[in-house]
Amino acid sequence: MRHQTGFIVAGFLLAGSSGQAADNGYANARLGLNSLGDQTVSYPDSITTSAASAEFDGGFLAGGSVGYQFGDSWRLEGELIYRTSEPDRIDLPGVDVFTEGDYSSLTFGANGYYDFNLFGSDKARAHAGAGIAWLQEIDIDSEQNGIEQSFSSDDLGFQLILGACYNLGERWTLDAEARYLAATGIDMTGEDGAGGSVSADYDPLSLTVGFGWQFQCSKIASRILSIRLAIGPRYVTRYPSGNGLQKRTAITRWVSLSSAGCRARQPHE
Repeated sequence: MRHQTGFIVAGFLLAGSSGQAADNGYANARLGLNSLGDQTVSYPDSITTSAASAEFDGGFLAGGSVGYQFGDSWRLEGELIYRTSEPDRIDLPGVDVFTEGDYSSLTFGANGYYDFNLFGSDKARAHAGAGIAWLQEIDIDSEQNGIEQSFSSDDLGFQLILGACYNLGERWTLDAEARYLAATGIDMTGEDGAGGSVSADYDPLSLTVGFGWQFQCSKIASRILSIRLAIGPRYVTRYPSGNGLQKRTAITRWVSLSSAGCRARQPHE
């Protein structure tokens, strides 16, 4: 009985706030257009440093995020975003003129948001956010006359976000955002035997559309615990009989957690 009681108490503790009904979790998938303005690119060698202004065409953005809502106004989320832009022209004096390639990044970000009612509607809300982005990989790939050169590194940057979200239904949302990411003085080293290094800034401006799903974190946690605890622990009890102490093994059949709390059936003998 002590084992069974401890098992039920553990279920209550792990369930935490399973009685909450608010959709406090969300997940988003995001696509967008990426614009990268003129960037300063330098190519140092043992003697001199060649510097130039690089011009880039448009590109695209794709990624996703998972977040948590604190009350009505504040949110915290983590994201994974891939961005890429193609160069229009990179002219490094004394090196070469590059017109093909890409300038790409894969970033992990942590963002904080403030939601507010700008439109006077319960279904549409605006938001402003800021965050830190770890550029897990950022690289410049250039190609000229069939010769490819790649330079890569990692770095930290910050981002600013402004957008609006519309509730499509009970759980689905559609949002539009403008995003600005900035990282300066990124030193990238050559890949695959490419010599030297490249130093460049990176400050893309992106316009994105996101499709989201809202969910109850506590409800999902309860279902996971229900599955995890479905079999239950085995325990041994001893009881007196005419032939002395005998063993009896009981199995807790299941423990289910719901929005009302945690309940358990008696062990089946």
